[in-house]
Amino acid sequence: MIPTNARKKFSHNVPPSDRQLWAIGMVVVQWNAIEMWVRIFVSAFTEENNPDDPIRKILESTRSMSMKLDLWEELSRKHVKPEWLPEILKLITETRQVLDTRDKIVHGLWGDSGPFSWGRPGHPFKWNAIYGDILTVALRIDRLQSQMFELCFRASGVKDGDPFRASTALRRICSEPDRP
Repeated sequence: MIPTNARKKFSHNVPPSDRQLWAIGMVVVQWNAIEMWVRIFVSAFTEENNPDDPIRKILESTRSMSMKLDLWEELSRKHVKPEWLPEILKLITETRQVLDTRDKIVHGLWGDSGPFSWGRPGHPFKWNAIYGDILTVALRIDRLQSQMFELCFRASGVKDGDPFRASTALRRICSEPDRP
């Protein structure tokens, strides 16, 4: 856990307990892997060695995860083989749901309540999410990234232990066989 003296280094005492802070950190770190996987899935629809690929340019210029998920869904509906599409859409839906929950932990709880009432007297800050609830979200994100990896591995067609590239595996499930 966080050493007791670590809190003393900050000028403001934050309300979450050390356990809650650890769980929040796991949500943030696990979510980083989800962002990486979404990039991999969308990149499968690009020309791998073309830095001017229009899809890649859209992906690289888009900050909003919701918009990246929209792009992933649109491309999947157009290009993924029908037998793989339901599973991809399920991953997209789960990512959207986890994104909403993640955003509430990372952004919403801090901004929805607290002493910052913009000049009006406010209530003392209350931390509503308990450790177990935050940990549940971190574990849900962990399962989601495992599901993304497992789909890529199955799409690759390689055997356990053999190396594979996720982008190459995902290109195999596209309906356009001549796509790079």
